Order: sequence, then structure tokens, then C-alpha cells
Amino acid sequence: MIKPDKKEFFDFLAPDWPEKELTGRERALFAGAGRNGKGCVIDLGGGNGRLARFLARRRRGRVIVVDFSLEMLKAAGEGAGKIIRVQADAHRLPFADSAAALVVCYSAFPHFDRQEGVLRECRRVLRDGGELIVAHSRSRREINRFHARQCRAVSGDFLPPPVRFRAWAADLGWKILRLEDGEESFIVHYRR
Repeated sequence: MIKPDKKEFFDFLAPDWPEKELTGRERALFAGAGRNGKGCVIDLGGGNGRLARFLARRRRGRVIVVDFSLEMLKAAGEGAGKIIRVQADAHRLPFADSAAALVVCYSAFPHFDRQEGVLRECRRVLRDGGELIVAHSRSRREINRFHARQCRAVSGDFLPPPVRFRAWAADLGWKILRLEDGEESFIVHYRR
């Protein structure tokens, strides 16, 4: 369950959230995203749909932006005809088992209160062979430092170390395709 003050925090930020296109560095994080190009994509914590717009241009299937902030989703606008917006809690996704080929989570994972539970939900909605990418265009250390200096709503929201993501992969039976905890970015790419 999402804390009410966290939802209010993101609702408040929505009107001023950047709408610019992804940078080259951001696009590179998703270069290998679901190479087969078929099936539904879920952009988890997708906010105003920046990543969804990029993915919709690269893939044939629908792209579903999921966010708990209605104001963020409103800021997403209509986008391309194949982008669908859904207000939902990442801990309880409103999708059938094996509904998606790809789940992406860009710059949102630290904000999930029960991170392992969200990963289990992602596993449930991914089909066999489906992929999950958790990525940030800044280092894990920088992200955690930034959140620690923010207001109470997000000051405890941290991106766990790679050892946690490896343990979750083992627990969930996922293959790690890529795991990088770099100076400029962080990415975990799993296959179910």
C-alpha cells in the first residue's frame, strides 16, 4: 500500500514534471528492452509517460503507463493511440497473469514501499520469457543521497544494492541479463 503523503507529494509535483524527450543516455538504458518486440509493455511508475512515448515508437504492441498518481497520469496527455494510462498501486497490478511481455520501471523503484512484493507482482503479470528492467540514469549512491535530503514523503525511499537484486532473482527464479551499479546509471534487467 502506498502512503497517502507520498501520493500527495507526486500529485503536487505533476504539473512541473519534465516532459522532454529521453536523452541518449536514458534511451541506451532501454536499448535491449524486449527485443522480440511483441506483446504488451507496462511502464511501472511511468508518471507523465516520457518512457512510454519512446517505447510506443519502438514496439508494435500497447504500452500501458501505470502510476498511483492521477495527476501524473493526467500530465501524460493522450500520447500515441497505443498508450494506455492506468491509475494503480504497483503492489496490486490490475492485470491478468502473464499479460505482459515487458515491464519497465524507470526512476520509480525506490518509491515502492514493499519492493520484493512489487517484483512478485511483476513476475505474475509477465509471460514466460518476459523481461523486467529497473533502471535509473543516475548512480544508486546519487539517487539514495538525493532522496535522503527530500521531504518526509520520500526521504526513506532508497534503491537497494545489487546483492538484493541478485537475491530477489534467485528467489523468483529469474535470469539476470544485466546488472550494473555504475557511476552514472543503475540497471537490472531480468528475464522470467
